[in-house]
Amino acid sequence: MLIRLRQGIKVNDPVGTVTNYYKKAGKGAIAYDKFELPRDNSFNKDQIEQAIRASNRLGARIPYNDESKVLKPLLQKQNEIESKLAGVPAHLTILDNYVEIPWDNLKSLFDTFKLKYISLARMTKILHKKRPNLIPILDKNILVNKYLEPLLQEQGVITREETERAVYYIKELRKDIEGNREAFIEAKQNLKNEDYDISLLRILDILIWYHFIYEYRNV
Repeated sequence: MLIRLRQGIKVNDPVGTVTNYYKKAGKGAIAYDKFELPRDNSFNKDQIEQAIRASNRLGARIPYNDESKVLKPLLQKQNEIESKLAGVPAHLTILDNYVEIPWDNLKSLFDTFKLKYISLARMTKILHKKRPNLIPILDKNILVNKYLEPLLQEQGVITREETERAVYYIKELRKDIEGNREAFIEAKQNLKNEDYDISLLRILDILIWYHFIYEYRNV
């Protein structure tokens, strides 16, 4: 089950790589990936609090005493966020037809999260729980800086607007999954059989993260 990504990344055993990731990353990563939110258009206080705490388990921690600095502004925009979620239907996946994915609506959803204490990584850690099949976790240190930014630079993408750039990132990840469609689908099913029911985007995220954190350093 070979997966070939760009930048010369080759994964011979994606299922083994993901399970090794969980062994190395620890309970926090497992807890985050097993935590779920309703995949509807709701975004209430309880969901926001749960999502913040789940995201903390995966890193980019928001100190407990500072959670209100994130919770309060998100609650103030609850209606707007719920409206924008409705524009990104939960049934859509990263492998749907390109023209069926509402890219502009996705950017508008991201725009509602442009708040002082919410980075791109924190935003997508939260939104991944509402739309796991379409919104990846855009970790800046690894996925963005080491993998996606070089790809965008090669293509001459010049926009500096963060949420617009985030949509470009997702389009690039889509190319990787589309180019390895059968292998990703098989890996997802095999991981589900091992009680790791995660999305194709999360699998790709882990494969790239694992390469740069563990394999690349050993080259």
